[in-house]
Amino acid sequence: MAEQVTAARLIGLDPATVPSTTAELDAYLASVRPTLGITPEAREGARFILLPPMRNDIRWLTPAVPAWAGLAATAFALQPRWARSMYGGGLGGVALGGIPGVTDWQATLAARGWRTALMALPESIRRGPHVAAAEQRLGLAAA
Repeated sequence: MAEQVTAARLIGLDPATVPSTTAELDAYLASVRPTLGITPEAREGARFILLPPMRNDIRWLTPAVPAWAGLAATAFALQPRWARSMYGGGLGGVALGGIPGVTDWQATLAARGWRTALMALPESIRRGPHVAAAEQRLGLAAA
């Protein structure tokens, strides 16, 4: 939760006004959940995340599409069950209708698999120069 408080501070929120424990986050979500709903914009955003526009050479000549689809599906599956279910039925399963039959432990297992695979990549691929420059500007660079 500490990293979320830091993120809130970095975008200009008063850290005292954001949840700093999982209990506070649970209470906040419980308080806003009755007001949440899936809008056409939310569905369009989900479609965009699952099927982003890509140049044809990248789309057809690299593993970008299946890799991105798997990563996006995992991210979607990591939402709370109640949030996944809000998308109802529909085309695409993942972006529009939730992931039928996916359990929380399967989503967690998929996320751990992604982390293991991505952490096996060389740091020069995982962490571009823009990340180091941003960390330096924000005073977050490792000593």
